[in-house]
Amino acid sequence: MHPSNPTLLFVHGAFGGPETFDAVAGLLRKDGFVCNQDVVLPGTGGSPSIGLEEDAAVLRAAPLAVLDAGDD
Repeated sequence: MHPSNPTLLFVHGAFGGPETFDAVAGLLRKDGFVCNQDVVLPGTGGSPSIGLEEDAAVLRAAPLAVLDAGDD
C-alpha cells in the first residue's frame, strides 16, 4: 500500500450488504487501497427488535476498530 492511501471503510445502506461494494472495492484494492467491507448493520436483518440504536453502535465502533488496528 502506498503511504498516502487511506483505509476505506464501506458501509452499506438499508437494502444492501457488504457485497454491494465488491466491484468498486476490488478496483480500489488494485490501486493499493485497503478496503474494509466488514461493517454489517444489524437493522437490515428484518428483526423488528433491532433498529437505529444498534446500527448507530456499529457505526461508532467500525472506524474505531480500523484505527485501533493501525489502519488509518
